[in-house]
Amino acid sequence: MDNVLSLNAGQLRDSIEFYTSNAIKDDSGGFPSSQKTLAFTMLCQSMPKGSTKSYEGNKTEYTEVWNVLMRYEIGRVPDESMLAKFNSEWFLIKGIENVKNRNLVLKIILVKK
Repeated sequence: MDNVLSLNAGQLRDSIEFYTSNAIKDDSGGFPSSQKTLAFTMLCQSMPKGSTKSYEGNKTEYTEVWNVLMRYEIGRVPDESMLAKFNSEWFLIKGIENVKNRNLVLKIILVKK
């Protein structure tokens, strides 16, 4: 997967949506909610990477991690401030790699929200 410089159409079987998120102020000036706006949708190849284990206080938490490969398209490149929706579930973008800096394939690491 690390040496991928092209993706065949048959490999792009999954659809992923990328959203921007804007905080919405309430009447007292706080930010209790956010509004998600669809930025774009892409076809991708997805592979579950497993789960990561983290400790917070006395709790052990497991977080689901996915690797996603998609074609690089100018004007449709996600950034880490966006949210991703994949398989009807929300994910945070933890990393984006332009594979070998060739502007052909993006490798994205998603963590379940």
